[in-house]
Amino acid sequence: MGRETKPASDLQKDPAPGLGVRSLMQGNRASMADKPETSANRVIIPVWYYFGVDLVLLAVTVGVAWPNPAALGWKAQLLCIALVALGAVAGIVGVLKRMPED
Repeated sequence: MGRETKPASDLQKDPAPGLGVRSLMQGNRASMADKPETSANRVIIPVWYYFGVDLVLLAVTVGVAWPNPAALGWKAQLLCIALVALGAVAGIVGVLKRMPED
Protein backbone atom coordinates (compact mmCIF):
# COMPACT_ATOMS: atom_id res chain seq x y z
CA MET A 1 0.00 0.00 0.00
CA GLY A 2 2.74 2.55 0.59
CA ARG A 3 6.33 2.61 -0.37
CA GLU A 4 8.24 -0.57 -0.78
CA THR A 5 11.24 -0.95 1.46
CA LYS A 6 14.52 -2.12 0.03
CA PRO A 7 16.78 -4.57 1.78
CA ALA A 8 19.72 -3.10 3.71
CA SER A 9 22.21 -4.70 1.31
CA ASP A 10 20.80 -2.66 -1.60
CA LEU A 11 21.01 0.60 0.37
CA GLN A 12 24.70 0.16 1.20
CA LYS A 13 25.80 -0.09 -2.43
CA ASP A 14 26.88 3.20 -3.97
CA PRO A 15 25.01 4.00 -7.14
CA ALA A 16 27.09 4.53 -10.24
CA PRO A 17 27.78 8.23 -10.85
CA GLY A 18 25.89 9.88 -13.66
CA LEU A 19 27.46 10.92 -16.95
CA GLY A 20 28.02 14.51 -15.86
CA VAL A 21 29.70 13.52 -12.61
CA ARG A 22 31.94 11.03 -14.40
CA SER A 23 33.07 13.64 -16.93
CA LEU A 24 33.86 16.09 -14.10
CA MET A 25 35.89 13.48 -12.26
CA GLN A 26 37.78 12.50 -15.40
CA GLY A 27 38.54 16.12 -16.22
CA ASN A 28 39.95 16.66 -12.74
CA ARG A 29 42.17 13.61 -13.01
CA ALA A 30 43.46 14.73 -16.39
CA SER A 31 44.32 18.21 -15.20
CA MET A 32 46.12 16.86 -12.13
CA ALA A 33 48.09 14.42 -14.26
CA ASP A 34 49.34 17.27 -16.46
CA LYS A 35 50.57 19.39 -13.55
CA PRO A 36 52.00 17.33 -10.71
CA GLU A 37 52.49 19.10 -7.39
CA THR A 38 56.15 19.96 -6.94
CA SER A 39 57.96 22.13 -4.48
CA ALA A 40 58.38 24.77 -7.21
CA ASN A 41 54.59 25.06 -7.63
CA ARG A 42 53.88 25.58 -3.92
CA VAL A 43 53.48 29.11 -2.64
CA ILE A 44 55.45 29.58 0.56
CA ILE A 45 54.83 33.32 1.00
CA PRO A 46 51.66 34.81 -0.48
CA VAL A 47 52.21 37.71 -2.88
CA TRP A 48 50.22 40.21 -0.86
CA TYR A 49 52.72 39.86 2.03
CA TYR A 50 55.32 41.68 -0.07
CA PHE A 51 52.99 44.61 -0.63
CA GLY A 52 52.08 44.62 3.06
CA VAL A 53 55.74 44.74 4.03
CA ASP A 54 56.22 47.62 1.59
CA LEU A 55 53.41 49.59 3.21
CA VAL A 56 54.66 48.89 6.74
CA LEU A 57 58.20 50.01 5.88
CA LEU A 58 56.89 53.21 4.31
CA ALA A 59 54.74 53.86 7.39
CA VAL A 60 57.79 53.44 9.64
CA THR A 61 59.71 55.86 7.44
CA VAL A 62 56.95 58.44 7.73
CA GLY A 63 56.88 57.89 11.48
CA VAL A 64 60.62 58.55 11.73
CA ALA A 65 60.68 61.59 9.46
CA TRP A 66 57.32 63.23 10.32
CA PRO A 67 58.05 64.85 13.70
CA ASN A 68 60.83 67.14 12.47
CA PRO A 69 62.20 66.41 8.97
CA ALA A 70 64.63 69.35 9.06
CA ALA A 71 66.38 68.12 12.21
CA LEU A 72 67.07 64.57 11.06
CA GLY A 73 70.60 63.44 11.75
CA TRP A 74 72.62 61.42 9.28
CA LYS A 75 71.69 58.15 11.06
CA ALA A 76 67.97 58.88 10.78
CA GLN A 77 68.36 59.91 7.13
CA LEU A 78 70.27 56.70 6.41
CA LEU A 79 67.56 54.68 8.17
CA CYS A 80 64.83 56.35 6.08
CA ILE A 81 66.75 55.71 2.85
CA ALA A 82 67.30 52.07 3.81
CA LEU A 83 63.62 51.59 4.73
CA VAL A 84 62.39 53.09 1.47
CA ALA A 85 64.89 51.01 -0.54
CA LEU A 86 63.90 47.82 1.27
CA GLY A 87 60.22 48.64 0.67
CA ALA A 88 60.92 49.17 -3.01
CA VAL A 89 62.66 45.80 -3.22
CA ALA A 90 59.72 44.11 -1.48
CA GLY A 91 57.27 45.76 -3.91
CA ILE A 92 59.33 44.71 -6.93
CA VAL A 93 59.55 41.13 -5.68
CA GLY A 94 55.76 41.12 -5.21
CA VAL A 95 55.21 42.34 -8.77
CA LEU A 96 57.67 39.80 -10.20
CA LYS A 97 55.98 36.95 -8.30
CA ARG A 98 52.58 37.95 -9.72
CA MET A 99 53.83 37.72 -13.32
CA PRO A 100 52.97 34.45 -15.05
CA GLU A 101 55.87 32.16 -15.78
CA ASP A 102 56.44 31.14 -19.39
